[in-house]
Amino acid sequence: MSTPHDQPPPEMSVGEIRQKALAGVATVGLRAFAIRGLGLAANLVLARLLVPEEFGILAFGQTLVMFSALITDVGFAAALVGQHAEPRREQLQAFFGLQLAAATGFALVGTVVLLNLGRIGEVAAVMIWSVAVAAIGGVRVVVLERRLDYRSIAQADVIAAVLYMVLAIGLVAIGFGVWGVAIAHVLRSACQSVVLVLRTRDVPLRPRLAWAPIRHLLGFGVTYQARTLIELGREQVINLGTLILAGTSVLGLWSLAQRLLLIPFLLFEALWRVSFPAIARLVARDADPAVDIARALRIGAVATGLLLVGLAASAPLLIPSAFGEEWTDVADVVPPAALGLLVSGPISAAGAGYLYAIGRPGQVLAGVTASAVVWLIALPVAVPRYGIQAHGWCWLAASLAEASILGAGLRRGGVPVFSSVLPPVLVGTAVALPVLLVLGGSEPSLALGLGVALGATLVFMALITMLRPATIADGWRLSRRMLTRRTAPVAPSPAA
Repeated sequence: MSTPHDQPPPEMSVGEIRQKALAGVATVGLRAFAIRGLGLAANLVLARLLVPEEFGILAFGQTLVMFSALITDVGFAAALVGQHAEPRREQLQAFFGLQLAAATGFALVGTVVLLNLGRIGEVAAVMIWSVAVAAIGGVRVVVLERRLDYRSIAQADVIAAVLYMVLAIGLVAIGFGVWGVAIAHVLRSACQSVVLVLRTRDVPLRPRLAWAPIRHLLGFGVTYQARTLIELGREQVINLGTLILAGTSVLGLWSLAQRLLLIPFLLFEALWRVSFPAIARLVARDADPAVDIARALRIGAVATGLLLVGLAASAPLLIPSAFGEEWTDVADVVPPAALGLLVSGPISAAGAGYLYAIGRPGQVLAGVTASAVVWLIALPVAVPRYGIQAHGWCWLAASLAEASILGAGLRRGGVPVFSSVLPPVLVGTAVALPVLLVLGGSEPSLALGLGVALGATLVFMALITMLRPATIADGWRLSRRMLTRRTAPVAPSPAA
């Protein structure tokens, strides 16, 4: 007897794909704000209930969870999401079986090893089972991403995050201590999987141990996953290198600088998540995505400027007054790093999805590798001489290296990279640099810093509006469509 998934789902039109992609960007962005807000609230409460040593135990467990999730997926999920042809039922079942078996096996082996490491290992042994439980919903995420149904994914994530916050705080408060947080991790994954299964009830799937249906996806999957591993390795090496070369104080300054510069990653995360499946669907429909990529680059560069120009211009005033004088040197990192993000962020967010969708994951991997190599070469040379300031210039150099490689791939596809990104970069530099030169030595002041940040942002917006009025108008229309969740298809531009 045939099942609903044995029949191919109705094909979306090009306009429907674009509309769902817009809604997906808004949904993923709002989800990121919600998840991080809930996580911050939970940590604020748990910090009063647990001691620093217990937070260290949890950090060890979370690192193992992240690592096991990476190695048990091997990139097959991404390969199925980006596959031009609709995944066959046997492919989904084979992926389900492989991921569930790998995650369960890893958890079993990990439990045996970790139980010999004392309390830190025992807590981690509980936490790694969250990966095996999450594997039940992993194949469902593939189905929903193929449909560009990010609303269902976001619902599962937010509901699970709320449950985790309530359970973690409640279990710790009644005496479970750090074990309560570990148990809450597993129950969060269970809740997430249940919601995902309920949202895809029309797709009955059972795990099946079969290699043949997904064997051809291994090359893409490994290349895709290698990017994440290199990024994680790069961050750990930077932290370790900073600790060895400059000590814990500089490492602490670098940690705060990173947190401040992660603000635009809420935007990048949404574009990274949605662009790959959306462009893959457009390519499968024989639609040229170059116009959509150029549009995303133009709007993304302006949006990144709005997030970073004010921060870069006001950093010497705002950071020491907001966080304390001991954090003053963080301001030296922000301007060059913000410039690097302004160049590479939009190109990476829009370009990576495009290159994955057209079957060129190696170029994305080359870009990330180039960024890591620049960091690893420049950091030991610059940090002993310039201290924390070196991190900002290393970030800028690494960003330019990655952007040049990804930009070359986009230009081969007919995307006007530099004409899309260069104007906001030049305007942002022209606004922030004079302010830094004039006010860089002023007495830190929160009121003055906020005023400078707001003023620089408004000047940037005014200049961009004069130079690129069409981009501002286009961005405004897209923002309204995303936030109001209009269901009418987006009309393709004349160039498309």
